[in-house]
Amino acid sequence: MNLVKVTPFDGMNRTHQLMSLFLKDAFFRSLPDNDGWGRVHWPIPDVYETDDGLVVTMEIPGFEKNEINVMVNKGFLEVKGERHSEGKENRMYYHAKRWRGCFEQSFKLPPDVDSEKVSANLKNGVLSVTFSKMEKTKLKQIAVKVN
Repeated sequence: MNLVKVTPFDGMNRTHQLMSLFLKDAFFRSLPDNDGWGRVHWPIPDVYETDDGLVVTMEIPGFEKNEINVMVNKGFLEVKGERHSEGKENRMYYHAKRWRGCFEQSFKLPPDVDSEKVSANLKNGVLSVTFSKMEKTKLKQIAVKVN
């Protein structure tokens, strides 16, 4: 007769393992393409505030200007992009890791940002979207007089 050690946490550990496998397979992969399952590409953004406004930057190397769509809609910044394959289906790849497909990112804008005064710039694979602050929310320095 073999003794099996049982702890009250055995069920939770197994559930954790199954959930990890499920999340890896279901949510972090894109639809199948010619090469099998691909990865979902999410450009990682930096969002920071300056004295004059708000700046959102994200690295999207290899994208052309016409492959990126930047919109401001109802208090949200929406950035979408799509990169297609080069159209060379007859190639036999030995190794292919460059990402192709679409991405979409949304950011809720703070209320003090003027969504009418916005500019977008793509340089060296980095997209920068710059918003100005509304005039009434800019800080005004007041000189203090000593009598």
